[in-house]
Amino acid sequence: MKKGTRIEISSSAKRSVQASVDALAAHLKAEHCIYGVNTGFGASADSRTNKPDILQAALLQMQHIGILPSLTSGNKNVMPEEWVRGAMAIRINSLLRGHSAVRWEVLERMTGLLNHNAIPCVPLRGSISASGDLSPLSYIAGAVTGHPGIFCFIGEDRKTVTSREALASCGLQPVEFRAKEVLGLINGTSISCSVASTVVSEASMLAQFSQVLTAMAVEVSVGSAEPFDPWVAGVSRPHPGQKEVAGNIWYLLGDSSLARDRHAPEGDEEHDHVGLRQDRYPLRTSPQWLGPQIEDLDLAITQLGVECNSTTDNPLIDTTTAGGAFARIMHAGNFQAMHVTAAMEKTRSALQNIGKLMFQQLTEMVNYCTAPLPPNLASDCDTSLSYTMKAVDIAAAAYCSELGVLAAGNVGSHVQCAEDRNQAVNSLALVSARQADEMNDVLSMLMANYIYVLCQAIDLRVMLLSFTENLEQLVKSETQSYFKGMINKKELKKLGGKIFLHVKKRFDETMREDARPRFADIFSTATSVIMDALADNNPRPSNDPTAVFSSISLWRQNLTHKALTMYKDHRDEFVEQAAPAAGKLGRTRQLYEFVRRELNVPMHRGQDDLPVKFGEMSEREAQTLTTGAMITRIYEAIRDGRIAGVMMGMFEGLEA
Repeated sequence: MKKGTRIEISSSAKRSVQASVDALAAHLKAEHCIYGVNTGFGASADSRTNKPDILQAALLQMQHIGILPSLTSGNKNVMPEEWVRGAMAIRINSLLRGHSAVRWEVLERMTGLLNHNAIPCVPLRGSISASGDLSPLSYIAGAVTGHPGIFCFIGEDRKTVTSREALASCGLQPVEFRAKEVLGLINGTSISCSVASTVVSEASMLAQFSQVLTAMAVEVSVGSAEPFDPWVAGVSRPHPGQKEVAGNIWYLLGDSSLARDRHAPEGDEEHDHVGLRQDRYPLRTSPQWLGPQIEDLDLAITQLGVECNSTTDNPLIDTTTAGGAFARIMHAGNFQAMHVTAAMEKTRSALQNIGKLMFQQLTEMVNYCTAPLPPNLASDCDTSLSYTMKAVDIAAAAYCSELGVLAAGNVGSHVQCAEDRNQAVNSLALVSARQADEMNDVLSMLMANYIYVLCQAIDLRVMLLSFTENLEQLVKSETQSYFKGMINKKELKKLGGKIFLHVKKRFDETMREDARPRFADIFSTATSVIMDALADNNPRPSNDPTAVFSSISLWRQNLTHKALTMYKDHRDEFVEQAAPAAGKLGRTRQLYEFVRRELNVPMHRGQDDLPVKFGEMSEREAQTLTTGAMITRIYEAIRDGRIAGVMMGMFEGLEA
């Protein structure tokens, strides 16, 4: 729950809240035995007392066992305020249902603290989420009483003060708890549910984002849109998640000039000269891979929606009971947070699987498995001196591995019997939710790396495509010039086309070589095409064989020099542009331009970006030139929601 969010409690709920308080009072007057009201707690429920108010104070005292840092040592073991705000709202919502016998004034105090942004300091650890999140919630309850040992964050600078001071700053008086009220405040799943709700919201955004990155990867690879055709998922295998993912990627590729065969029939020339007839698994099967993750996240959202709007307490008071003098007191187990755990286990699995796909797409792009790009996605003419994305690939592998560690194993396999074996089964929902939250962060790092790689790769792709268009004209014109008169015009025109096909093929095959030896190799091997053409077309007898060979040699030398110069000039001009590839992209253009223009993350220029080139630059300015600094800008935009806004813009106009 974000800072500044306010809630209102409807007075229409006041009657049901008071009815539960009155119902409990009637039972106590009749001296009925009620768990946690006039009995001990947990395995000590066989004890009895006639002092219910003191019993509640004892429960609160028992649960204040969290390890918290001193006020000057940082917040390492303090729960994020966003989570605590959410927990307070969820707990208030649960108590408003009128099943817990917690007075209206207690709910008003909690609402007052929340709306004044006075947020209790809650320990990050210490809950097994069995009888709810007892200890974490006890710090919220303690703040309502003005407990001197409970602290709150207040003000714009979020300074830490005692809960009594926090209440005073909000114009609120502390409350003294009565029968069952502490139990009603702490015996629920609100903490784990708050964390889980935040986590699944972020995870869903990352799942959507993975589809955007996959669409962009198809464009980088000059890949096929065919796997995302509506018929494939909509008719032949209509799983809801697969259909959604395929439809989203199909839509994103709609205006792309790079994605192949969106509408090309079988046998069309579009299928010729494209290398692999079908794309590799990380692209081609992405709807089948991501679809189940979307379905799991949707189910997790449904489960948490129910949990947020339920009464998670024990015992429960049913004031709707027809007939009889007393409302029913129901001793049950609504505090067991297994639904939250189930939602988080699915979420953790989904995050790992999404990360695996993103990493595989990234590493194949960096390591020459997609349509030919320079090694390590280096833009330098001399690739032997530039390793642009090699370490980015290594870092992505580290993030992917960490996701696997965080996702490993169901938390249920780590359950320990607790509290005199009374809590023998416990959900560990908060543990799973905290791990999922960390996975969101790690996956965001992995995706930031991938976005950086994708933007570099798309720039290189467009740079190479535009260069080869110019190279084609150069090859054909030089061939016409050097061999005019040796071969008839019709065959000479064909020869120019044949030579370029060889040059283009060899250009792709020699991506790993430095520019000078590369172009020397390309045009040296191309001479065989000329020799074959001359042999097949029998040069005119008037042609001096020596002159023919001399023309071939000069042709090779001249084209090697001109092509090399053209390549260097084209590259130098291209890398200076802010967003040179934008015009070639489909709806992913918005992300590309956001990274290049708004975040000011430029194309990596290899040697040109070395700090030694900038003798007058300050140390701080030089730091911004590191690859990590550029990726950090992207990561921060993912985490603060800016990229989510850009992503939503990409899907405007998409029909549900």
